[in-house]
Amino acid sequence: MTDWPTKLTDLIVELPLIEDATCDAMVAWFHENVDRQVVGAVGGTGEQTVNTECCKATDIVVKPSDKIFHWMSQISHYAYSEYLNRAPGPTTDIVFNDFAIRSYQPNDGYFVEHTDQHAGGSVNRVFAIIMYLNTVDEGGETEFPYYDVKIKPEKGKVLLFPGNYLFPHKGNKPMSGVKYIATSWVEFQEIPSQ
Repeated sequence: MTDWPTKLTDLIVELPLIEDATCDAMVAWFHENVDRQVVGAVGGTGEQTVNTECCKATDIVVKPSDKIFHWMSQISHYAYSEYLNRAPGPTTDIVFNDFAIRSYQPNDGYFVEHTDQHAGGSVNRVFAIIMYLNTVDEGGETEFPYYDVKIKPEKGKVLLFPGNYLFPHKGNKPMSGVKYIATSWVEFQEIPSQ
């Protein structure tokens, strides 16, 4: 990174990184695994929890044994390395965790305003990574309401931003079609106490 950001919104970074074929393959994988789909937000690196209060969406947690895990991991690592060329972030003792794919139905799906780092299972989250797997022409933005920033879901785009209390955000209802995203987080590695 050459210049230190001068405003908080400089820490919200959009990168066009994912090839269309990869996006299509990830959406196809989502549909091939209907038996693993869960309604609500699924979270936690250990025991998975499901929250149906915060969102109306369908999630699949992506496991290391899943064929798309490697793609998501590579995209996350590359996106974060590109982010570091534009904004500050930790480079040691970090891991990429909690890979998932989520769909939001048109005129129905949403995610309420929230932050990604809070007490409990997500306290180690430093940065959120959202991979947009399709384009939604109307609605479906990731919105940062206190900064008047709306990120349009466009196929192949990756969005990175800090997950802390300074970056509350929400997922707006897609109006013109289903919205598909993949997510992961840059987290501080848990170091066992001795």
